[in-house]
This record gives sequence, structure tokens and C-alpha cells, in this order.
Amino acid sequence: MDGEGDVDNDNRILLLERALARRVVVIVRLKSVAPLIDVAQALADGGIRALEFTLTTPCALDAIAACRARLGDGVVVGAGTVLDGTQARRCLDAGAQFLVSPGFDVEVVTAGRAGGALAMPGAMTPTEIVVAWRAGADVVKVFPARALGPTYISDVLAPLPHILLMPTGGVDETNAAAYLRAGAVAVAAGGNLVDAQPSPVQTGQRSHSAPVPSSTRPIVELQVVLAVASVRECVIDPLYNEGEFGEGCMVSGLHHLPQHHVRRRESGRRGISLCPSPLRVE
Repeated sequence: MDGEGDVDNDNRILLLERALARRVVVIVRLKSVAPLIDVAQALADGGIRALEFTLTTPCALDAIAACRARLGDGVVVGAGTVLDGTQARRCLDAGAQFLVSPGFDVEVVTAGRAGGALAMPGAMTPTEIVVAWRAGADVVKVFPARALGPTYISDVLAPLPHILLMPTGGVDETNAAAYLRAGAVAVAAGGNLVDAQPSPVQTGQRSHSAPVPSSTRPIVELQVVLAVASVRECVIDPLYNEGEFGEGCMVSGLHHLPQHHVRRRESGRRGISLCPSPLRVE
């Protein structure tokens, strides 16, 4: 029978699978809880399985709690811009399942792991990335990715193939696939998917014929439509429609699993197989 530590590890791996299942984490920044919840529902309907609410957003903790209640196990809900241990614990109390930071703070990582949440600290240089990983990071957020580009990800992973990297900042429909091809375990995108002040012009010509709301509709309805349209057309469709990141093309091997997640099943095999849906542990 597995010990308590093995059970915790199993739960952690399952949570990691769910968070990375679509290889996209969407960052939502809006100004009140009601539209946050509606946009979260739209994103979930659009196929997103991991949502991050940043603490720079008013009522972010309320939004996390409300989304956990409304979306259940269908979406993994986390907090972003978590800067210290106190904030981390408040996020955990609200129900956050992962904690994301722009930089590395050991108290945030420690609190996250102690509370059963995934830790995703930010880093930029190889030294920072290694320090965060050794401290127990489940995924290292590479930020700001805009200044680095996809080639940087492949360059870092050449000597550090065991570290899970998630580029953030400047990721959009034009470069998301390139980051994944470079070896990123997932990408995180925010303003390119959910704009705090959208306008009907942003809907453009959507291939799935999403309706363009009239100017008389509330702004939140427009945000919901744009969120669904953007997720489907800008992220999910380009990455998966041609099968490049589909079931037939998965990245397998122990080096893609954090060393602090490695477990041995009765079969004696260890490892993780990454694919868009679902992410499987073998």
C-alpha cells in the first residue's frame, strides 16, 4: 500500500495532468467578479482547462472561489502574481489549485506544495530557472517570453531537458505553436485572448461564425463571445486541427516529469506522456 507521501504525489501528478491537458493556461484580468465568472465559463466552453486570475485583478480571490464552485473539476483554477507566502495562503484558502509568480519566492513555492497546489514561479535566466526548479517548482514560468522568443526555450532545454517550462508574456496565436515546438510544456496567454475593453471590431472574420454582438449588448456579453472565439480560433484550432500536437504526436519520457513528481507504479514503469487531451501518466 502506498504511503501518505505517495498518495500526495499521485494527487499532484493528476492535478498537473489536468492543468496541462490542453497545453494552454489563460490569464484573465477584468475589473469585477461577475464578468470574470462569465468569461471563465466562456473559456471553459471554448476548450480551456486551466485559468489564472491575477492578484492585480480586484476581487481575484472571490473569482477563484466562485469559479471553483461553478466550474467544478472541469477546469483547474489558479492565482497569478502571487508575491509572498501570505498571499499564497490566502489564494489557497480561496481554492486556488496552482500559484503563479512573476519571479521566484521560496515561500510561495513552499506554501503551494504544502497546500496541495502546483507551484509555477517565474524565472528568466538558466540560473534562475534551475534555482526555482530545485526549490520544488512544478512548472517554471519563463517571463517575459516576449523578450526571449521560442529559440530561447529550446536553448535552455538542451542542457536542462528535465525542466517543464511555460513561456508567458507576448504569447499569442502567431507564436504559441512555435513555443510548443521548441519544447515548452505549455504556454500562458492573457490580453491576447481576453481584453478588458473589447470592441466589436476585434471579432473579425471568425471561421466558426461567432456572432458579433450589437452595440446595445452589455460589455460582459461581448467579452464572453470574444473569449470563446479567441480561444477556439487563435489557440486551440491552430495547435490541434492539423494533428501536430494531437494524440498521434506525444512527447514521452521521464525527463518531462519533474523529479519531485516521479513515482513508481506496480509495473515498475515511471514516466509521463504529454498530449493535448488528455495528458497521461504511464
